[in-house]
Amino acid sequence: MNRKEEYLRAVLSAWRVLILFILLTVIFYFGLVWVDRNQGNFHRYDQPDGEAVKVYRPDPSSDPVRNGSDMPNVLPRILEFLRNGE
Repeated sequence: MNRKEEYLRAVLSAWRVLILFILLTVIFYFGLVWVDRNQGNFHRYDQPDGEAVKVYRPDPSSDPVRNGSDMPNVLPRILEFLRNGE
């Protein structure tokens, strides 16, 4: 009888841990859903207001891939890739 009670307590303890895990997982999931919904309304890439200055102007003559010719020069592009670590 004593061995049966120990087994039953172990099974009950395992079920408690499983239910607690499931409950905390559900709470974490809905927390992530809540954060996603709140951050989804935040638009980072809207047009700036006021006197914004355009800071980029593409210059075809300074393109490191073409370098002014029809054949692409790949070596400078690869070296830039390795230098920037991207």
